[in-house]
Amino acid sequence: MIKSKLFVVADRAIRDSESGNLSIINILDDVIAEAYPLLIARLTIIAFIEKTKKSADNKINLKFIIKNNRLLIGNHTIKVDFRDKEKTRAIIQLNGVPFHEPGKAQFLLTTEEDKEIDSFIVNLKLRNEIKVTTE
Repeated sequence: MIKSKLFVVADRAIRDSESGNLSIINILDDVIAEAYPLLIARLTIIAFIEKTKKSADNKINLKFIIKNNRLLIGNHTIKVDFRDKEKTRAIIQLNGVPFHEPGKAQFLLTTEEDKEIDSFIVNLKLRNEIKVTTE
């Protein structure tokens, strides 16, 4: 069985080659655009995942899915290697991700059998929908 400790979408992530520490830069929450469709030049998806001790497989395939509201944007297979450990992390960098309309960008991590492990939502908004108040 696989479970998620952290699943987040950010602008980028930096892994220190000496220590292995990971810095996550600009976690996405809301994306405000002038117009749609919108092309986001760079997205980095970070997944910290664990397997139960009973899981024998060190190498597994997971699916990474992106949706814009109900429209499927991407469906990718990720090969994960635990290297005889109980936990690992996957860092996926995508360049040029299109979103066709405001609403929700949903990022899903699932098993090959489509069982959801974790998800992350980014709100997609139009700038003219943002209300500015002045006093």
